[in-house]
Amino acid sequence: MSDEDCGQAERHSDRRRAQTCPPPRYPLPGLIEVDVVRETEQVLALRPPIQGFGTDHVIVVPKRHVRSLLELKPGLGAHLLQIVQEVSRDVIDEHGGCQVLTTLGDEQHNRHLHVHVAVGEGLAPYVTRQVEDRYFHAGSPRPAR
Repeated sequence: MSDEDCGQAERHSDRRRAQTCPPPRYPLPGLIEVDVVRETEQVLALRPPIQGFGTDHVIVVPKRHVRSLLELKPGLGAHLLQIVQEVSRDVIDEHGGCQVLTTLGDEQHNRHLHVHVAVGEGLAPYVTRQVEDRYFHAGSPRPAR
């Protein structure tokens, strides 16, 4: 398998074996068992076999090698974002909310684009609604939602 092509996923059950795309460590179908959440010809969404962070964590990856968000082509980017939206809706339906994250530059330890959809303990502590309400009650205009 070349650095440019991380492989094509086989179509069968939701639990399957996965292989690692060189050089990244995120699995694609072949060597280790993963829980496949969504799959298309271009994108795979999976729950990793070892929970990285949060109480629910889905990783969305393009099947072809893309080093980072900065190198993502618009067509694949639109499709990847569509899958991230679908996975996020499912996580929100189950847990009430989630965070969506990718990393770039020195923060990106795995040199294959991957988007995390995660919820629960271990995530970055963003401003809570209580803090937001105190801030906006102090006279700052509330942004439109």
